[in-house]
Amino acid sequence: MLYHAQRRTMTIGVSVTLVCGWLLLAAIPVQAQTFTDITGTAGIANPLRGPGLAWGDYDGDGDLDLYITAWTLVGGSPLNKLYRNNGDATFTEVATTAGVAGFNNFSSSGAWADYNNDGKLDLYVTNFLREEQDFLYQNLGGGRFGIQLPNTVKGNPLWAAWGDYNLDGNLDFYLARFNGENLLFKNNGNNTFTNVTTAAKVGDVRDSDRASWVDYDNDGDPDLFVVNHNQESQLFRNKGDGTFENVTATAGVGSAGIGKHSAWADYDTDGDLDLFVANIGANILYQNNGNGTFTRVSVPAGVAQTGTAWVHWFAGWADYDLDGKSDLFIASGAESAAGERSTLFANNGNGTFTDVTPVSFVATDSSAASAWGDYDNDGDPDLYVLNYGSDRLYLNGTAPSGGNAFLKVRPFRTGKAPSDSSADGIGAKIWVYDAGTTTLRGYQEIISAADALEALFGLPAGGTYDVVVQFTSRNGTPGGAVVIDKNDNATKYGGIAVAGGKTLIVKENENTVFP
Repeated sequence: MLYHAQRRTMTIGVSVTLVCGWLLLAAIPVQAQTFTDITGTAGIANPLRGPGLAWGDYDGDGDLDLYITAWTLVGGSPLNKLYRNNGDATFTEVATTAGVAGFNNFSSSGAWADYNNDGKLDLYVTNFLREEQDFLYQNLGGGRFGIQLPNTVKGNPLWAAWGDYNLDGNLDFYLARFNGENLLFKNNGNNTFTNVTTAAKVGDVRDSDRASWVDYDNDGDPDLFVVNHNQESQLFRNKGDGTFENVTATAGVGSAGIGKHSAWADYDTDGDLDLFVANIGANILYQNNGNGTFTRVSVPAGVAQTGTAWVHWFAGWADYDLDGKSDLFIASGAESAAGERSTLFANNGNGTFTDVTPVSFVATDSSAASAWGDYDNDGDPDLYVLNYGSDRLYLNGTAPSGGNAFLKVRPFRTGKAPSDSSADGIGAKIWVYDAGTTTLRGYQEIISAADALEALFGLPAGGTYDVVVQFTSRNGTPGGAVVIDKNDNATKYGGIAVAGGKTLIVKENENTVFP
């Protein structure tokens, strides 16, 4: 029995009324938002038309750096960009000196992960042109990367996602490809990978745009969701034996559409992850029912944007105002003559959302992607938006709702000598409870995506909280997961005060039961 199942009960301190199967809560007033365009002063004014980006601390100095892929010749040389965070609200472009600029490859995505568990973030870059190889860049330290040979694959990949599907402590990766079979590569733990697509039964042959590893059914191993373009998306449930079962129909998430991107978050704070799919046309929000099925709630939630021809390209969840509820940003308008604006939806806490898009987000540029990350380490999520034109970095200056404070949790998987930890916590799940109770304040999973690989919670500043972190690795017991909570360290993980904000570093090897 996993820890989460033992402690799932959630209580809400307001009266509730059930009307026509929809849970109605007293709506909380939407917090006013403040986002400032600081692209120029930050020195991160990327002019390239790039489809991929990812926040990650590649140099291990405690702040987020940003990798951006280049797609066309528009705006200059189509070389990828790596912006190193200087720690003073400015960035320096270092891709060429770091060895990750590429070679005019028309790169479609970049994904950070410590694939060899040596304590340094490595980088996988997908290159779309059929004759081009993808690149797996190994972080050599000292701000330099080397291309890991042999190179991986050719053939129209659009997205790479890391996840430990077989729970051996080594991150594997999945490639979503357009006009070709998707591929799953198993990490052998010795700097090599094996193509296990056929054996694992995840070789989707539809035109795929995105993929994500996520434990949607809370059984302790990562499942796989694939977004397909103008064909049914697919949900593959991890059976725990190295194979997957296609559960798209039974789960209720296979609605066909021109799918572009997926984003997962526990928007209703019930302890499981819900799914948002950005489409060319109406978006889809799937509420997780907690029993392996989902309910489509886009229209009543107010995020479908029906009746429009909007080209929605990308989406990401973050609690921008630290009110304890996950809000939603949708990047829209890429490759659209109309240039539809992007949208920020505030979570009302009653199953609905309100469009609170600030004036600073309404630009003439069409947006292709976005990524949330607290680049200035002040405890709230900032936003980078890729545009067909100059990109934008928005500094979040929104006052925390109700005087709330932040709790940032940065989990790290077990590493190998000489490092005691890996450089990421991909697959880790984090629950936050009112101290000494089963009242759930928030739940997040660290997912390989564009957003920062850390969890950020908004919490009442006067409270104290218990934190539970579950890693995906086995602890030697079949079916057992590594769980760290206040039983391991009552001071660090139990009765935590967050007044003024707090960052918690959680290492998998801190758990005494881990070999």
